[in-house]
Amino acid sequence: MTEEEAFWTFTRIIEVMMPIDYYANMQGALVDQKIVDELLQRELPALHEHFEANLFKVEMSCLQWFTCLFAYNFNLDVVVRLWDLIFLKG
Repeated sequence: MTEEEAFWTFTRIIEVMMPIDYYANMQGALVDQKIVDELLQRELPALHEHFEANLFKVEMSCLQWFTCLFAYNFNLDVVVRLWDLIFLKG
C-alpha cells in the first residue's frame, strides 16, 4: 500500500467506522477516557490509588491513544491486534 492509499484508508476508517461525534466534538474520546479510568479503578485499584495520590489523571495519557487509534504509542503487533478488535467487535 502506498502512503497515499494508507492515508485515504485511514481517512475512510475515521469518517465511516468511527461515531460521528467521536472527533467532531471529542465526545466519544471523552467517554472512552472515562471508561478507561473506571476500568482501571475496578481492575487495578492499587494502581488507580497510586495515580490519584500523585495527581495523575489517566485522561492525560490515553487521549492520544484514542485520537490516533493507538498507532502512535504502541508497537505494530499491538496496533494490529487492537485494530482487529475494533473492526471485529466495534
